[in-house]
Amino acid sequence: MRFSGIQRISSWDTVTFLAGIISSVAAAQLQYCRVDDSLRTDQCLAISTFHNSTTNANDFYLLVSAKFEDRKGYAAFGTGSTMDGSLMFVLYPGAQDKDVTLSIRTTNYHYPPQPPPEKTPDHQTIKTWVEGVYYNAQIVCYGCDTWHRNSANVTSKKQKWIFANHYEYVMQTNDIKKPMSLHTDYDVFELDMTMGHNVDGSPVAPELVDNGRKSIGAGTDSSWKPSQLFAIHGLLLASAFVVLMPLGVAGIRTGRPNAFKIHWVIQLSAVAFAVSGTAWGIYLTWGHPITIATSNGAHKILGLTLLVSVVLTPMLGYLHHVRYLKLGRATGVTVWHRRFGASTLASAWVNVLLGLWIAGQPVWYFLVAIGVMACSALAIYFAPTRGTRFTKASSTKEGYSTVEGEEGSEQGLLQKEDRT
Repeated sequence: MRFSGIQRISSWDTVTFLAGIISSVAAAQLQYCRVDDSLRTDQCLAISTFHNSTTNANDFYLLVSAKFEDRKGYAAFGTGSTMDGSLMFVLYPGAQDKDVTLSIRTTNYHYPPQPPPEKTPDHQTIKTWVEGVYYNAQIVCYGCDTWHRNSANVTSKKQKWIFANHYEYVMQTNDIKKPMSLHTDYDVFELDMTMGHNVDGSPVAPELVDNGRKSIGAGTDSSWKPSQLFAIHGLLLASAFVVLMPLGVAGIRTGRPNAFKIHWVIQLSAVAFAVSGTAWGIYLTWGHPITIATSNGAHKILGLTLLVSVVLTPMLGYLHHVRYLKLGRATGVTVWHRRFGASTLASAWVNVLLGLWIAGQPVWYFLVAIGVMACSALAIYFAPTRGTRFTKASSTKEGYSTVEGEEGSEQGLLQKEDRT
């Protein structure tokens, strides 16, 4: 028995009784809505909580509403600030035209959410309905604050919740265990849980306030957003591969007296940026499986391959340097150092653009990135010409000359390197 006035005689009696007590709670309304036409996101969560004197816990009454065009997609809300351990309420179209499915799930790390193997708080769907393209479900989660992992506190004025969705992934099933695709939109928000908490009175399920699907008692999370954390990952790697590494290549090709030093200092800095950015990306996506057939999977695989290459290329460069000091000429190691460097740079540029596409950035981001890449390529191409001018002006041309290798001549490769 959850409340003294409620006897759970049968499932049908319970549903009938709960449906009879559904009403709006204008004085204690608490709802969050995320509406963004550019991301095709339109979903809302309304919540009321009630103290259960019988169990000495708090029961959560929730309404989840989402817009599914052509009956495609899913929408989810979850407790806490991360997917790891969050108790998630996932809504999607059912098998038939007017069917609505609501599945309670959780996950470890960033794996796709699934119904948990361990016992979750008792819960029951009160009502589901469809209004045009909007799918709705009311649910009661008994003792929801007793969830032992990433729980919600009814006394918190800044309780963190997460939301996520995918606007075109086809669910269309009554199966509460159907696998989910990676979300297309997600973020963290805060709710003033005290606004929707009731110590006394009969439990009632909330309705959405007819205010154009806007939030009440909700705010944005002031901490770092997931999108901002991934932006750090992208900024580090773009700086390494699009700016620093091309400058390092151009530096060695100029033929300046300090060209070798310019090259290795800039390239080691670029390697540090690249390794840091890759490690940060691994940390952010740790536990999420790599699906080769998806753009995210391709981005990860190419990124891990680049991590190996970006470590191997400097090692070949150092071996070239040692052999060059001994033999005074380019060797096969020199050729492979160049080849690894060129292929790493080209592959990295592709992965940078792929990362922008996965992040859903606007077109002008791509135009800026391609413009910087073009400038970097021109800097590399014209560096030997600038180096020739420099050596003529400083009368040190005898210290540099064309080096013959398997790939023909290349200007600016030092024949005399600073041994100090």
